[in-house]
Amino acid sequence: MSAITEEVQAFLRESVESYEQLELLLLFKREPERHWSLQTLNARLQIASPLLEDALSALEKRQLVRAHSGPSTVDYVYAPAVESLDTIVSELERLYTDQPIEIVKLMSAYAIERVRTAALH
Repeated sequence: MSAITEEVQAFLRESVESYEQLELLLLFKREPERHWSLQTLNARLQIASPLLEDALSALEKRQLVRAHSGPSTVDYVYAPAVESLDTIVSELERLYTDQPIEIVKLMSAYAIERVRTAALH
């Protein structure tokens, strides 16, 4: 079992706030050339539309996916702004395949940390 690198830990803490974001990001990474509509993503991942839209918006703000507006739809595609982001997502994908429980535990710990920090302010 490999250790979760500091880069992946920092990426999860700073860039992936929900399991919906994680599942979307990994799906985009696995099929990087594919353009995804909201309907296709919803059918594939079975994520409620409001959660899906929030997760896509967060990934877009973090420059991990890009929206393409067409005449009647918006499609999303994997588009990390810099190569180092793609490298970290690749490592995250590998770790999540090998150690899903460890990644989920880490995400849960970071979520609790965010709640505690917000409560203090």
